[in-house]
Amino acid sequence: MPANNTTQVVTVTAPNASNEFILMLNGLTTAPLAAAAIHDTVQAALETLVGAGNVAVSGNAGGPYTVEFIGDLAKTDMPLIATGFVNERQTIVVTGSAAGDKVVLTLGGLPTVEMNADSSAVDVGLALKALVGSGSVLGRMAASFGQTPASR
Repeated sequence: MPANNTTQVVTVTAPNASNEFILMLNGLTTAPLAAAAIHDTVQAALETLVGAGNVAVSGNAGGPYTVEFIGDLAKTDMPLIATGFVNERQTIVVTGSAAGDKVVLTLGGLPTVEMNADSSAVDVGLALKALVGSGSVLGRMAASFGQTPASR
């Protein structure tokens, strides 16, 4: 157990002020936050992940934000808070796979369940949702997982 409360500095570098970001902690994800969010808004979002009274956030609108874990999480080692952007799109293409090959995706350091290399976009989306909760999947998959762009 650390002698002091865990404190982290979260910096969000959004491409422009109209973008939204999310925070991820222990496999959980906040609702989207405005790039210019004030510290109270960031604190409220993090409290949905760790419980009310367990986090204190300070900083300017748009950050950087200083996050201190308090309350039930005081003097507890906490994993790093990860940031991401809403509407981030990633394409996944698996090449050279044989029938029956399996893949595992990793998001925020957490692995999905093992999937077939030719899994559908729906199956991949469900696996990612299992990591980030019932909210939106980080990024949309326009084509079936495992297909090349030419075969879409």
